[in-house]
Amino acid sequence: IIFFWVARMIFMALEFMGEKPFSDVLLHGLIRNADGSKMSRSKGTGVNPLDIIEEFGSDTLRFTLITGNTPGNDIRWRPEKVEASRNFCNKIWNASRFVMMNLGDFQAPAGGELPTDLELTLA
Repeated sequence: IIFFWVARMIFMALEFMGEKPFSDVLLHGLIRNADGSKMSRSKGTGVNPLDIIEEFGSDTLRFTLITGNTPGNDIRWRPEKVEASRNFCNKIWNASRFVMMNLGDFQAPAGGELPTDLELTLA
């Protein structure tokens, strides 16, 4: 079905605009509930990502969504997976701080802030 939808979009754009509208098509899976049903705001089965970020942090949410999933496949949303991801990210953070503190004259920043030379670029 998706092939014909994309082909129709290209044919219509070539006919009416005289140029191809895009060269790449990216597909992704859905985020489903733990039971495999599709999340829906109207049914109240969705999860607000801003609430998850507020409680666990954006890195935890990103890590949760990319681990144990193959690109293009659906992922099942489980709150316990978010907690496990947070715990793992905390272990990595603490191990990194331990290593940095033992590198000599390094001072660990207060409040979990990274020095500017260690900040990650967010895409």
